[in-house]
Amino acid sequence: MSNALADSLPEISIGSTQSPSELSSLIEQRLQLAYQQLGYQPIFLPLPSERRLRLVRSQALDADLFRLCDLQNAYPDILMIPVPLGDFTLKAYALSSKTLENWQNNPRLIVVHIRGFKMAEQTHFAGKRLEVASLEQAFGLLQQKRADIVLEDEPSATAYLATATDWSEGSWYAAALNSMAVCHILGSHLQHLAEPLQQLLSQPNP
Repeated sequence: MSNALADSLPEISIGSTQSPSELSSLIEQRLQLAYQQLGYQPIFLPLPSERRLRLVRSQALDADLFRLCDLQNAYPDILMIPVPLGDFTLKAYALSSKTLENWQNNPRLIVVHIRGFKMAEQTHFAGKRLEVASLEQAFGLLQQKRADIVLEDEPSATAYLATATDWSEGSWYAAALNSMAVCHILGSHLQHLAEPLQQLLSQPNP
């Protein structure tokens, strides 16, 4: 689609991650093609995870790039497009491999993750939970030894650590916890787009 034609389409506002990765970029590309086929131009807005969900629920934002596919069970006021767009593996990151040994049963550990990150919120552990606004803050606390564990999905953490100048390969350790599928969500005011989006996203190349 030409830029001129795309610019003339009505816009759809989509909350996107503030921790971009190769997978999130691929999901954005896939959604852009699907929305343009339906006659809309998606505008991706990087926002904190918790705020994205809140804005979609209040219809101040049209859609969210992705959420756990089972999220609609907890939030019936959003529309989940039931097509998995990828799998995210949750990992625990630490400064030493010893810290990761049986860490979920250690009540002395401080475990940090981004506020509103559902995969981490659903993870149970004996230590103290600390929520922050960004990966920079989370890994900063880890580096300063003010936290013992960072919980983050592998694509986002890998992308962040690869570009962070104060983290070098081998200066951190990680352990995989679980893997969950993510799906695109819409605000309830866009119910008319749910079925056609599902059909397009179900195709290999929407």
